[in-house]
Amino acid sequence: MEKLLQLKLSDKVIAGLSNIPHYQIRYLREAFIKEGDFLQNVFVQKRALDRNSMNRFVLFLADCFFDFQIQLGLKPVHAFIKTVETLEYAPTYLANKSDDFHLSVNLYYWLCLQNKLPDYECRVTRPVEDSHFPDSFLAFYEFNSQSILPPIREMGEFPVPHCLDLEHQRVLNAINNAIPSRASLRKVLINYFGGQYK
Repeated sequence: MEKLLQLKLSDKVIAGLSNIPHYQIRYLREAFIKEGDFLQNVFVQKRALDRNSMNRFVLFLADCFFDFQIQLGLKPVHAFIKTVETLEYAPTYLANKSDDFHLSVNLYYWLCLQNKLPDYECRVTRPVEDSHFPDSFLAFYEFNSQSILPPIREMGEFPVPHCLDLEHQRVLNAINNAIPSRASLRKVLINYFGGQYK
C-alpha cells in the first residue's frame, strides 16, 4: 500500500488499484506523504504517444514486462508497481521521453483496456477504447509490423545507489562522466577489469 500511495497516479486511479474509496486515498496521502507530486485525472496521452517514439516503445516494453511479472506469479497490482518502478527510472528513457508523458498513467489505462487488471481496479475511471491509443503504438502488437525501435538521441546517466560498494559506485560514476562527452566506454571497462576502481 505504501508503494501505491507514492506513485504519481491520481487518487482515483490509486483507489481503483487498491479497492479503497478515493477520499480515503486522499486522506492517507495527506497523512503519510508530506510532499507528494500527484497527477490529477490525467487520461491516455494519445498526443504524447503519437509524437514521441520513445514514449510508445517504453509503454510497449512496460506491457511486456508486466506480462513477464504475471508469469513469474506476481499479482496484477504488484506486477504493475514493479513495472513502474523498473521502467520509470530507466536512465535512457528519462533522457529521451517527452517531459509531459506519464508512463504509469498510460500503462494503467492500457492494462485496463486489455483486461489485465481485475475489474474492480478499473471501475473508477472512464472507459478506455482502442481509439484512445495511436495507431503507431498499436502497430507494435501486429504480426509483421513495420514498427521500428526509437532512435536514442541522448544517453541517460545511471543513478548511483549509496548501498553499492565503493568500487561499483566509482564504475558508475566513470560511466556517467563518459556519457555526456560520448566517450568510449571501452576504457572504463578496461579500467574496471584492471582493478583501478577498487
